[in-house]
Amino acid sequence: PVPEPGALVTPNVNFIDARVNEILGDPGHPEHKNMYEFFLHLSLNHDVMPERPDGPGTDRVVYSASSPDEGAFVNGAKHFGFFFHSRTPKTVTVNIMGEDTVFKVLHVLEFSSKRKRSSVVLEQEDGAIVLYTKGADNIIKERLADGANPTMKETDEQLSAYAEDGLRTLLIAKRDVPQAVYRAWAGRFKEASNSMVERKKKMEACMDEIEVDLVVL
Repeated sequence: PVPEPGALVTPNVNFIDARVNEILGDPGHPEHKNMYEFFLHLSLNHDVMPERPDGPGTDRVVYSASSPDEGAFVNGAKHFGFFFHSRTPKTVTVNIMGEDTVFKVLHVLEFSSKRKRSSVVLEQEDGAIVLYTKGADNIIKERLADGANPTMKETDEQLSAYAEDGLRTLLIAKRDVPQAVYRAWAGRFKEASNSMVERKKKMEACMDEIEVDLVVL
């Protein structure tokens, strides 16, 4: 397909559908919130490192990713206005529709062949705690919140269609974590992280605890 005149062109991205920009640009659209959160998730839940080949403080950012998938997610998010450009050990900064937003990284729950998912627990600028998770569709579906995913029937149909075409699929989901729930969990996770006995097993058990009540984006 040929981009329309004036359309944004992003290196490594070949995705043209005017409906996406229309939904993102209309806060009153019924799908706006989920679409916004979807691309925000892609810009935050990853292990990509932003590099500046022209030197510190310059504008050009090149992504160093552990896999083509991770790089594609971040480039796709950037294409639609969610530009991940800075990372420190404790924060991630994303330019959202022209304005920088800083997220505090509380925990990174890494992918493994056993878990088949990866998550990040973040504190937003307003202090709210959010968990973003992406992973194999069968794993994520087991962890969905009851009654909070009315579009799953349609989503399952799309997953089946992709699978029939031989495409790999995953689900993107989130959870708003109450402060009290997070504080209690964080204490247990810290204890598991410091354990000298079965540390990995205890940490994975804690990860299982918080990666629940998910809402598909």
